[in-house]
Amino acid sequence: MAKRSNLFNLALPFNPWVYFLIFLAMNLLLSYFSLSLQTQLWLGILGLLLPLSLAFVSISSPQLNEKFPLTQDLFPSFHWSLAIGVGLLALFIRFYKLTSLSGIPTMDESWFGFYALELAEKGIWHFFYGATQVPPLFCWLLGGYFKLMGPSLDTLWSFPAVLSTLAIPVAFGVGWIFFSRSFACLYASLFALGFWPFYLGRFCIPTGLLLVWELAAFLLTGLFLKAKSSKEQNRTALYLGLITGTGFYVYLQWPLVALVVLFIVGYKIARQPSKRFLALGWFLLPILLITTPLLLAGIREKPGSYLSMLWAFQKNGSWLAQWKICWDYIRGFLWGFESSRFSYKPFWGGFLNPLTGSLSLIGFVELVRWRRTGFSICAGICLFLFILPAWLTQEVEMFRAILELPFLIGLSVFGIFSLLLRITFRRRWAVLMGLLMVSAGFDFYHLLGPYHQACYSVTNQTHFTKSLDRWKAYQIIKKTALQKGPGIILTEFESTAFNPILLLATYPFNAERNPKLSLNPPSWFGFVTNINYSPFLGKHFPSSQWFDLSIGPSDPEETLVLGIFPTSSFSDSSFLKACLNFNQALHSFTSTTINQAFGKSNRAILDDLLEIRPLAGSDPFLLSCLEERIFFNAMSNSDKFEALNALKHAITQGYPAAHLYNDLGVFWFTQGNYAKARESFEAAIHSPMNHTNALDNLRKTPLQ
Repeated sequence: MAKRSNLFNLALPFNPWVYFLIFLAMNLLLSYFSLSLQTQLWLGILGLLLPLSLAFVSISSPQLNEKFPLTQDLFPSFHWSLAIGVGLLALFIRFYKLTSLSGIPTMDESWFGFYALELAEKGIWHFFYGATQVPPLFCWLLGGYFKLMGPSLDTLWSFPAVLSTLAIPVAFGVGWIFFSRSFACLYASLFALGFWPFYLGRFCIPTGLLLVWELAAFLLTGLFLKAKSSKEQNRTALYLGLITGTGFYVYLQWPLVALVVLFIVGYKIARQPSKRFLALGWFLLPILLITTPLLLAGIREKPGSYLSMLWAFQKNGSWLAQWKICWDYIRGFLWGFESSRFSYKPFWGGFLNPLTGSLSLIGFVELVRWRRTGFSICAGICLFLFILPAWLTQEVEMFRAILELPFLIGLSVFGIFSLLLRITFRRRWAVLMGLLMVSAGFDFYHLLGPYHQACYSVTNQTHFTKSLDRWKAYQIIKKTALQKGPGIILTEFESTAFNPILLLATYPFNAERNPKLSLNPPSWFGFVTNINYSPFLGKHFPSSQWFDLSIGPSDPEETLVLGIFPTSSFSDSSFLKACLNFNQALHSFTSTTINQAFGKSNRAILDDLLEIRPLAGSDPFLLSCLEERIFFNAMSNSDKFEALNALKHAITQGYPAAHLYNDLGVFWFTQGNYAKARESFEAAIHSPMNHTNALDNLRKTPLQ
């Protein structure tokens, strides 16, 4: 007789189907229905916590001759038709509406696309990229992809789709090497059809590469553990060392994966009777050789300020707020959570739909039942260890928990095994097909419905993450290029250089940047700038077209406008040449700004901008644009003298646009000079066009 492993000596039968149906009902309610907090708490306690507790106390310990479920085959034969069908569905959902489903790329994607564009164009590379100082491998691979396929939105988004597709066969290999053929097929199927894996494939950020590298490390770890001869073990140890070493170039969470792999390799070698250190040397040597250049670069560049900023336990931090963040990550897996930030979160329920979420809870119960096995111990450690990068930060960003994905999917497959092993062979196919079809239906709708709608909604979630006004500009520019051929798109006429997405999106038809388009002189050129300049520019260039890029209720200070100019409208080409020279001169400043590490001073950028003032010449528009950028950098450096000087130059020698007066008013307000602040706000209000919040600022300014 099997002994009962329960706390209360209860002999309750554990029927996974009963618990699965209870969990499914509760997860459906918590995921898709608007319920009060009190109702959610009662459902969580009575519908999830209580049944889980009963399941834990009712499960019996495995019998001595009982076979581990995941090593069993659920079906006598392998159906290639099913594998082909799943593969085709996986490709379809990853490449369907590749450049329109998500709208405009996120700010993160625009930065990584910019780094790769610089590498493809000019061979500019780094060991650490951007404000977050991420390791370089993703940018290097994307740069090579751009070099091969050409930079564009198509290639920006097809690259992560390819990575997401590549994860499927690697996941199959992981399942095959550790468990049965049935587990491998189901594991790969949930990677192919699950929301989180194909949602990840819609974002050109390093977490997609991290997932592939994690799976590859697990696959090679399995090959190392299964090696039968010392020669085979040394060879697999070398390969495992290579993938572990290069993983440090992938993303910031990799040291946790390397720690797990090192522990497994060390444990395996320590149990061998002879030649134990030879395989360890083959494993450690490539890691040492590969990571040394990155380590030396880290000593020189001192990255890490961004991580210290994310660290949860800052001064005056709240433990209660941190517990809520940790709970939101759990909710993000199972039911979803409300957030004013984009957060790479799910938009309809959790990353696991109610069905796969319920299966994962059944799988977790089974994991506890088999807790004495090496797999369960290792999986339990990884489940806790791999969520720490998310739990130890002071905000919710769901992709920080990406290392959990292989284990959550594994728990869902464990749950499927628990259900199917309790029914006959004849019924298993029908039940399995039903589970997969319902699960895929939930997840496909999640991507094509709620997520797609959220990308085009004007909310705080998209306002600070996706630039819908630049997406509108891209659509207009693309239509113009289709009608008139490639043009000259100038991308440096904004006050800041933080969102380079138009540069990448318009690259295929931008003769200013794309060297393949420089043979034929373009018939038009255009640029995006602050909308308050348009009355001045429209007056001087009556043949120009102006497109308001505002979408919904946006911040009035951030309203942009797109100007399209026919090159034939200029009696001479001096203005166009001046614009081109000015635009090209600012390329390097944009590059330096976007590549700057978090917390580092940008004083050098300000000094260099001050030196190129003569380049603007006497053209009022170019002068105002340059002084705007000087003002922004001066304020970032707390250089009040240069900031004030820049605004005065922009207004008196350039175009006296409303947003410049409004910035001047805000400057005087912060200095306590309310009389000059009111004067500046009133000037903004009476400008030819006033897309600013100067009226609200004037009302808030005290009278003197």
